Amino acid sequence: MPYGQPPHKPRKTIVGGGTVAIVIGALLVPVLLVVLLFGGGLIFYSKKIGEATADGGSRIDDNKPQAGSIDVWYNIAERPDYQKTVDYSHKLAKETKQTVENDEKAS
Repeated sequence: MPYGQPPHKPRKTIVGGGTVAIVIGALLVPVLLVVLLFGGGLIFYSKKIGEATADGGSRIDDNKPQAGSIDVWYNIAERPDYQKTVDYSHKLAKETKQTVENDEKAS
Protein backbone atom coordinates (compact mmCIF):
# COMPACT_ATOMS: atom_id res chain seq x y z
CA MET A 1 0.00 0.00 0.00
CA PRO A 2 1.91 2.92 -1.23
CA TYR A 3 1.32 6.21 0.50
CA GLY A 4 -1.31 4.75 2.79
CA GLN A 5 -4.02 4.39 0.09
CA PRO A 6 -6.50 1.54 0.28
CA PRO A 7 -6.10 -1.16 -2.35
CA HIS A 8 -7.96 -0.59 -5.63
CA LYS A 9 -10.75 -2.93 -6.54
CA PRO A 10 -10.09 -4.60 -9.87
CA ARG A 11 -12.28 -3.21 -12.67
CA LYS A 12 -14.87 -5.60 -13.94
CA THR A 13 -14.68 -5.78 -17.70
CA ILE A 14 -16.45 -7.88 -20.25
CA VAL A 15 -14.11 -10.35 -21.78
CA GLY A 16 -14.07 -10.93 -25.58
CA GLY A 17 -16.60 -13.78 -25.44
CA GLY A 18 -19.05 -11.71 -23.43
CA THR A 19 -18.87 -8.83 -25.89
CA VAL A 20 -19.50 -11.16 -28.81
CA ALA A 21 -22.49 -12.66 -26.99
CA ILE A 22 -23.99 -9.21 -26.36
CA VAL A 23 -23.51 -8.13 -30.00
CA ILE A 24 -25.00 -11.37 -31.35
CA GLY A 25 -27.92 -11.09 -28.93
CA ALA A 26 -28.55 -7.47 -29.90
CA LEU A 27 -28.64 -8.44 -33.58
CA LEU A 28 -30.58 -11.68 -33.31
CA VAL A 29 -33.42 -10.51 -31.07
CA PRO A 30 -34.83 -7.96 -33.58
CA VAL A 31 -34.30 -10.39 -36.47
CA LEU A 32 -36.17 -13.14 -34.63
CA LEU A 33 -39.00 -10.76 -33.75
CA VAL A 34 -39.38 -9.70 -37.38
CA VAL A 35 -39.30 -13.33 -38.55
CA LEU A 36 -41.93 -14.33 -36.02
CA LEU A 37 -44.21 -11.40 -36.80
CA PHE A 38 -44.01 -11.72 -40.59
CA GLY A 39 -44.06 -15.51 -40.48
CA GLY A 40 -47.22 -15.50 -38.38
CA GLY A 41 -48.78 -12.87 -40.61
CA LEU A 42 -47.95 -14.83 -43.75
CA ILE A 43 -49.45 -18.01 -42.32
CA PHE A 44 -52.59 -16.15 -41.25
CA TYR A 45 -53.08 -14.35 -44.57
CA SER A 46 -52.27 -17.37 -46.72
CA LYS A 47 -54.95 -19.27 -44.83
CA LYS A 48 -57.46 -16.44 -45.34
CA ILE A 49 -56.58 -16.16 -49.05
CA GLY A 50 -57.01 -19.91 -49.45
CA GLU A 51 -60.43 -19.78 -47.81
CA ALA A 52 -61.54 -16.83 -49.94
CA THR A 53 -60.33 -18.48 -53.12
CA ALA A 54 -62.08 -21.74 -52.34
CA ASP A 55 -65.29 -19.92 -51.42
CA GLY A 56 -65.23 -17.42 -54.31
CA GLY A 57 -64.68 -20.03 -56.99
CA SER A 58 -68.00 -21.67 -56.29
CA ARG A 59 -69.90 -18.38 -56.73
CA ILE A 60 -68.71 -17.54 -60.24
CA ASP A 61 -71.60 -19.36 -61.91
CA ASP A 62 -74.15 -17.66 -59.63
CA ASN A 63 -73.67 -14.34 -61.48
CA LYS A 64 -74.64 -15.66 -64.91
CA PRO A 65 -78.15 -14.73 -66.04
CA GLN A 66 -80.75 -17.44 -65.95
CA ALA A 67 -82.69 -18.41 -69.08
CA GLY A 68 -85.59 -16.02 -69.63
CA SER A 69 -84.22 -13.32 -67.35
CA ILE A 70 -83.98 -9.64 -68.27
CA ASP A 71 -80.18 -9.63 -67.97
CA VAL A 72 -78.49 -10.05 -71.32
CA TRP A 73 -74.89 -11.11 -71.78
CA TYR A 74 -73.23 -10.22 -75.03
CA ASN A 75 -69.84 -10.09 -76.59
CA ILE A 76 -68.59 -6.53 -77.05
CA ALA A 77 -67.68 -7.30 -80.67
CA GLU A 78 -71.35 -8.03 -81.33
CA ARG A 79 -72.45 -4.49 -80.41
CA PRO A 80 -73.72 -2.41 -83.37
CA ASP A 81 -71.16 0.42 -83.00
CA TYR A 82 -68.17 -1.77 -82.12
CA GLN A 83 -66.28 -1.41 -85.42
CA LYS A 84 -67.05 2.32 -85.54
CA THR A 85 -65.55 2.70 -82.05
CA VAL A 86 -62.46 0.68 -82.95
CA ASP A 87 -61.89 2.77 -86.08
CA TYR A 88 -62.29 6.01 -84.10
CA SER A 89 -59.78 4.79 -81.47
CA HIS A 90 -57.21 3.89 -84.12
CA LYS A 91 -57.70 7.22 -85.91
CA LEU A 92 -57.33 9.15 -82.64
CA ALA A 93 -54.17 7.23 -81.71
CA LYS A 94 -52.68 7.87 -85.15
CA GLU A 95 -53.46 11.61 -84.99
CA THR A 96 -52.03 11.89 -81.49
CA LYS A 97 -48.85 10.10 -82.53
CA GLN A 98 -48.40 12.38 -85.55
CA THR A 99 -49.00 15.48 -83.42
CA VAL A 100 -46.39 14.38 -80.87
CA GLU A 101 -43.87 13.48 -83.56
CA ASN A 102 -44.36 16.82 -85.38
CA ASP A 103 -44.25 18.95 -82.23
CA GLU A 104 -40.71 20.10 -81.57
CA LYS A 105 -41.45 20.94 -77.94
CA ALA A 106 -43.14 17.63 -77.15
CA SER A 107 -40.04 15.98 -75.80
